[in-house]
This record gives sequence, structure tokens and C-alpha cells, in this order.
Amino acid sequence: MKEIPIKNYIITIIISLLTIVLVFSLMNKYNTRNNKLLFLSEVKEDNLNEFITEKNDIIIYFSKNKHKELDSELEKYLQNNEVKNNIIYVDLNNVSKHFDDDFSKNYSTTLIDIKDPTLVIIEDKKVTNYLSDMQNINDIKNFIERYSEW
Repeated sequence: MKEIPIKNYIITIIISLLTIVLVFSLMNKYNTRNNKLLFLSEVKEDNLNEFITEKNDIIIYFSKNKHKELDSELEKYLQNNEVKNNIIYVDLNNVSKHFDDDFSKNYSTTLIDIKDPTLVIIEDKKVTNYLSDMQNINDIKNFIERYSEW
């Protein structure tokens, strides 16, 4: 019986380790790229009108997923808050060029400048208030507590 040299074992171990490292790095890159706000229900632009018609009173969180710390704090805040059932998410990376105008025309009496991120409160199918360009979770908490009645 022929003996396998130690060199072959070492090469096999190195290739296996490199493969594992490659798989985890690709998985991490994929997760970072596709990092959606999984703790919120995402509604696409095409379905937003239907959703607002069905729900009447909701809070919409518009974002481009660039605010990792804020999103993480929002998730923690919503875990212990009953408003979680009334908040949805719209990814601003996937909306049309004239989304602001169309949204404002359908749900508001004034033009809403939807920046990244923006919170909009809709009651009886109309925008009652909104907060754009918030910087921290306290802005969000104060806004929700002040303007949402449910």
C-alpha cells in the first residue's frame, strides 16, 4: 500500500479553509447588499395605494437602507411598541423618479419632500404629518408618540 505524503494533507486542508473563508465572505457580502429591513413589512410602490386604501391609518418608513444604526435602533424600539403593527417600509431605492409628486398628489394637500429616511403618518388615507431626514431614534420616538393616535 502506497503512503500518502503529508504535503497532500496540508494542501487539502489549505484548500478547504480557503473555500470556507470564501463562502463566508461571499455570504456576508450578499447579506450586506440585500440588507432589507426584515423587521418591517415592505410594500412596493405599485402596491402602496392598495395598502393605504385597506389600512386607512398607517405609518410609512421610507429609507434607502443606508442608516444601519438608526434602523437597528428602530427595530429595538418597535419590538416593545404596539405601533409596530401599523408601520410599513418602502425602499426608496426601488421607487420611480416622480414618486414624491405622485405620493403627495394622492395623499397630501402639500408637496412632501421624501428624503432618506422619512416617516409619514397617514390617517383616513391622508398624510397628517411627516418627518424627513431624522438623525437618531429619539427623533422617531418623539414623532410617533406625538402624532400617532393609535
